[in-house]
Amino acid sequence: MFENLPALLVGTLFGASLDLAGFGSPRKLTSQFSLRDFSMLKVMFGAIVMAASVYLVLQAVGLSPAPYALIPTLDPAVMAGGFLLGAGLVLGGYCPGTALAGAAGGRIDAWLFFIMMYPGYRFWGWFEPRLALDVHAPWAPGHLTLPELLALPPLAILVGLALAWLLGWQVGNYFEARFNADHAGDS
Repeated sequence: MFENLPALLVGTLFGASLDLAGFGSPRKLTSQFSLRDFSMLKVMFGAIVMAASVYLVLQAVGLSPAPYALIPTLDPAVMAGGFLLGAGLVLGGYCPGTALAGAAGGRIDAWLFFIMMYPGYRFWGWFEPRLALDVHAPWAPGHLTLPELLALPPLAILVGLALAWLLGWQVGNYFEARFNADHAGDS
């Protein structure tokens, strides 16, 4: 009965964090894609690096984190779904998580986005297994983790992720400063 309670708790805390960070607003997301505000990239990429760090530390001390599903990285169905999700994200200003955070914060546009997104999600979950075509894994290198795929130790991948995050932070700062300088007299 309580097997999903940890996921519900983590999801609730994640949604509250999104809302407190202002990510329940579509302006934040569309500002990211128009290269004006990189706070979402900075925070979310930092969260990925932090989660990967915690995961590696737990593994190193012998605590087995919860099992995870490995999705082939070059799976055409996953790539197509990612493209469609990204297009909807740019057009609507929400991803599924920020839509729920915005809806919980009382935003009507977030409720509308979620109400329009959910039937498509449920339909795909029903329809995809019934496809006659095998759209999964023809290009995928199998169920490999990134360290296995690149033949590098997990710590090297983590350092690479951290460096990419720092580089992304600096690129974001550059574009934010450039936008702010270009629009300093607009107010």
